[in-house]
Amino acid sequence: MLSEISTQVSTVNGQDYLVRWRQATTDGNDAFDSGSYRQAIGHYDFALALASECFGVADDADTAIAAYVIAHHNLADTYEQLGRKALQRLHLCLAHERLCAAMNDRSLPQSWQDAAMNHSRRTYTELTRFLSLHPDDKQVQRTVSQGAAGITFETPIH
Repeated sequence: MLSEISTQVSTVNGQDYLVRWRQATTDGNDAFDSGSYRQAIGHYDFALALASECFGVADDADTAIAAYVIAHHNLADTYEQLGRKALQRLHLCLAHERLCAAMNDRSLPQSWQDAAMNHSRRTYTELTRFLSLHPDDKQVQRTVSQGAAGITFETPIH
């Protein structure tokens, strides 16, 4: 998934979080590929912390949200390899729920709401894949019930 992030630099308050996020993700991917899953978790956790810090405030909403989703999904994939279903579920649900909340958050710029809606389709896909393997998981069933684009609250037009 790392290749899906644009090469543009994303800044928040003059700092380049994307470069640091990209390095943490690359280090995590290297550890994951070598089977060092616990080491990968450390790198992916750092990538998630960076992505979380710039959520809602980075210059490029689409890139920042993609980084956030990728960080959660990398952690979910790693926990899946370790057989840690509860932590895998947690990261899949957190990513989707945060995007659903963001797309309805009128305090966020429209570009952030739109990017959240766009990327929620990917988080939904991952949730439905998890649900196909664990069809009785009630938490994922509830999260999936929000839909591919989440529950949106439209402002009534008068």
